[in-house]
Amino acid sequence: MTDKDKKYPEAKEEAKSQRQLEIERLRKTRVPPGIPSLNLDFPSRDGYVRRMVADRPGRLDKFLRGSWSFVERDKLEEPNPGSLKAGTREGVDSRVSQVIGVHKDNSPMIGYLMEIPEELYQEDQALKGDKTDELEATLRQGADADGSNRPGQDGRYVPSHTPIKIEQRGR
Repeated sequence: MTDKDKKYPEAKEEAKSQRQLEIERLRKTRVPPGIPSLNLDFPSRDGYVRRMVADRPGRLDKFLRGSWSFVERDKLEEPNPGSLKAGTREGVDSRVSQVIGVHKDNSPMIGYLMEIPEELYQEDQALKGDKTDELEATLRQGADADGSNRPGQDGRYVPSHTPIKIEQRGR
């Protein structure tokens, strides 16, 4: 113990307390290297569904027409620890984006964080389910996916005692 420590023990205690506060603050946001984590992790928003959408030709336009919107960097809530990792593109524009791969020409493929109100997302999922149900019904009848070439028209035969079965997985 130094003479200074003997004269001012409260200063040493205050410095220790400051250090403990700093350590606690770091623990809340810390992601140790080597610990498996999601590379495309991003904060959620109540009442919205978020997706990272690749900048393939026409894909962003398709999402915009479907009422999805870009998540702006200044509107982003406090990120989860380790979310939007080092690959995040900053300074390019205000949209949250990240390099997610490469295109066929080896140029970077950029993913943009987009969101849609949860109600609209659920409606879209129900529509996709309806289309899938229609397709399955067509296939069970032995027809092609577009409904043409029913059994008997092109020489195929689906006996009624052994109908086509489609296994439901993950639904």
